[in-house]
Amino acid sequence: MAMKYYTEIVTFELAKKLKEAGYPQDNYTREYDESGVLFRLIVGRPFFVAPTYADVFDWLIGKGLSVEMAKVKSLYSIHWVSRIEGIPQRERRRKTKLSFHEAANAAIEKACELLKGQRL
Repeated sequence: MAMKYYTEIVTFELAKKLKEAGYPQDNYTREYDESGVLFRLIVGRPFFVAPTYADVFDWLIGKGLSVEMAKVKSLYSIHWVSRIEGIPQRERRRKTKLSFHEAANAAIEKACELLKGQRL
């Protein structure tokens, strides 16, 4: 998979969910303000940090959850599939989406729900 996807910043909506799930809110140079505008941190603590997908995946691995991403090509289309490892089999549903971002966001959102419920 192309490295460019991992170095992109997550969406504002996902940044809010990550904060609620306990994602660290320090040591970042980019942040979203309360209206969703992205800018570089100058002074003070960010409202919602703006991590890259790679940062989020690393954090999830540290929590015992691993997001697997795969690009699936068929005769008529290309789809992205995401799956979370480290959770019970009954909850391990594959998410098939049209883009990397849709599949990654769906998996990260599910991981956030699990972390909020279990506080891993």
